[in-house]
Amino acid sequence: MFNFTPPIRQNVLNGIISGFLTLILLVSFCAGFRTGRKAFLDDYYTIKYDPAIFHSRDSLLYYARLAYLEEDPEALGITGTASFLFIDDPAARDTLPLVTPDEGAILLLRAAELGSLRARFVIDCLNYQHFWHHTLPEEN
Repeated sequence: MFNFTPPIRQNVLNGIISGFLTLILLVSFCAGFRTGRKAFLDDYYTIKYDPAIFHSRDSLLYYARLAYLEEDPEALGITGTASFLFIDDPAARDTLPLVTPDEGAILLLRAAELGSLRARFVIDCLNYQHFWHHTLPEEN
């Protein structure tokens, strides 16, 4: 009824070798993909602003001047970010030179258009938290 023949040693050995090589190929491919993706994510998520900038009146005035007079992408991003950072803090709004959130959104969009990854990161964070009510900048 059943015809059981033991496998030939060479067939078993070939199967083991081919399986091992396939596993090595798969692991090396996935490791290369993860390394490339991890490098991108590390670059993208480690570009945060220094928080001390946002608590200094002089720093905010300096960056606002750069943003409006020279259209510096980093200054545009800092000035725009500050407007959202203190959106629910009336004391900070009274003492710090902050723009309105709508104007801050325009500044962040312009910074992203000029290539500021930090501004793009802030826009993505605001969008994720449902604070962003404007169009998103196009992907580069």
